[in-house]
Amino acid sequence: MKCDRCESDYAEEYFKDKYTNEIVCLDCLLDGCETSTTTHYMLDGNYLGSDDDINEVIENICDYTSFEKVEEEI
Repeated sequence: MKCDRCESDYAEEYFKDKYTNEIVCLDCLLDGCETSTTTHYMLDGNYLGSDDDINEVIENICDYTSFEKVEEEI
């Protein structure tokens, strides 16, 4: 089997458009899809949070360590 878009014949999976009969590989099927990656933070086995709420992560780091936020003097 061969992908109609990239002409790959080494993909493990192919998909057929039920209306046009176009055959595509997984890479071409996913082409154009948006991706999102979330980073999860842990310290000494304790979950601190994710980069979805970095302020929570910072607060938790300060709770688990001897660090504290420095407030600028005005």
